[in-house]
Amino acid sequence: MKRPLNVPAALEHRNGVTPSFFIVPTEVNNLTALEYLLQRFHKLPPQKLTEKINSGGFFLDSGAPVKPNALLTKAQRIWYYREVHNELPIPFEMPILFEDDNIIVVDKPHFLATSPAGRSLHETALVRLRAATNNLDITAAHRLDRATAGVLLFTKRAELRRPYQQLFEQRQTQKTYHAVCACQPQLAAQFNIELRLALNEHNPLMSVVDGAPNSQTQVTLLAKTDSYAHYQLLPHTGKQHQLRVHMAHIGAGIINDHWYPAGLLRQDDNFAEPLQLLAKRLEFIDPITGAKQCFESNQQLSYVHTYF
Repeated sequence: MKRPLNVPAALEHRNGVTPSFFIVPTEVNNLTALEYLLQRFHKLPPQKLTEKINSGGFFLDSGAPVKPNALLTKAQRIWYYREVHNELPIPFEMPILFEDDNIIVVDKPHFLATSPAGRSLHETALVRLRAATNNLDITAAHRLDRATAGVLLFTKRAELRRPYQQLFEQRQTQKTYHAVCACQPQLAAQFNIELRLALNEHNPLMSVVDGAPNSQTQVTLLAKTDSYAHYQLLPHTGKQHQLRVHMAHIGAGIINDHWYPAGLLRQDDNFAEPLQLLAKRLEFIDPITGAKQCFESNQQLSYVHTYF
């Protein structure tokens, strides 16, 4: 839920993580805080949740901890900090490529999520930046897959979020990716891929479906060996997982991609074998200053270093 402006100062953030809140519903039937919270968060381990409640892990607007035996009242606002148990540390730095009064551009490493989701909380680019700068208004203007490395843009103030997000929504950015893929000798040195993509009903993967194309990528060969091809990819649309789906569909899947075409969703991270996909360059006309901006990653894909 969006952080309101009147978050108690004591609850501002913990290492870059801002508190979430919920509103107690009209019907609470004289439940104590302990009883209600165990019902509301019934999917969490009861013992750990009880320990969190008893130790003062939920808060009132005043910043005071909710007492386990206190009776809740309707429309009361309860605050808490989301937690991820056993979150895996990502052992890679995230250098800042550029910063001015409006934006911060970082060189995101592989395995680091853009924003909190699922099993990722502290180990995200957003939370790292907020913790480092003590600026809770920092927001991602776009996103990169957790598995993808490269140039990632953040805004520094709430009122700037929309102008920069619109650059991506209205296709006013030029994004250049590099990828190492399985070599398919029959493919031309340059070609376009146009497919219709849709989200799978049963998992977070994208599928190629019948119908008019809604995604387009320009592919240019940079180098190749008997086994691998190094490509420049220019996406002209921004569908989820577009580059990964496109290359897998033509039999030139991106190296170390467990999702496409294999569909292996639950894989332990292998830091020695990152997805060979890099957001190499990002270009746009700055909506605030009017300046032409061009940011380039300093990273190089490991397979490029090894095989080309």
